[in-house]
Amino acid sequence: MGQQQLLLLILSSIVVSIAVYTGVRLFETHNQEQNRDRLQIELMHIYVLANEYKMKPVSLGGGGGSYNGFELPIAFAHEEGVTYWVGPSDQTLEMYATGSVIGNDGLNPVSVTFVAPSGILQYQFAAAN
Repeated sequence: MGQQQLLLLILSSIVVSIAVYTGVRLFETHNQEQNRDRLQIELMHIYVLANEYKMKPVSLGGGGGSYNGFELPIAFAHEEGVTYWVGPSDQTLEMYATGSVIGNDGLNPVSVTFVAPSGILQYQFAAAN
């Protein structure tokens, strides 16, 4: 009877360990996806602001048909745990965001790249990590 109990104890320890590992891994994956989605939504918000800037005439403080001169809004520049980079050019807007959660590779934080060519609602995301 003692060997049977010992075997059941070892087996139940293995099952509990696997369940805990699976739960932690699911939590990490969900956290990464949530952070990546947040970055995409915020880059879309910046894109909308950049398009507003592009459509405004230069006399009203806009770009006059160009992204040149667009700067990252202060609300995004001082956000804790997130780093943004905006690279406006004449007809293209490139943005990059790095989150606070470690990504799939286990070393680098979650990052998202956003490229918007000229025209409205033409963009693509690339989840780098």
